[in-house]
Amino acid sequence: MAVNIDPSESDLEKVDEAWLVGHFGSDRIRVANSLRDTDTSATAAGTSGLWRALLFVVLGLLALETALAQRFSRADRLATAS
Repeated sequence: MAVNIDPSESDLEKVDEAWLVGHFGSDRIRVANSLRDTDTSATAAGTSGLWRALLFVVLGLLALETALAQRFSRADRLATAS
């Protein structure tokens, strides 16, 4: 079964700042007209060393899990073959 979505839902036209503030409220939205207007705290959080360290820990755990699975899988095969 196929469903055709409403084309207005994928409209990428720019909206007016007044419409945004009226729709969401002035306390929930901030409009940035240039990159200088943006808050750098969101981008600074993405470049912290914590995420890099966490990524290496997770990759190490995945490698360890793979190695343990291969080792114990071989031991089971050898034990059942004998």
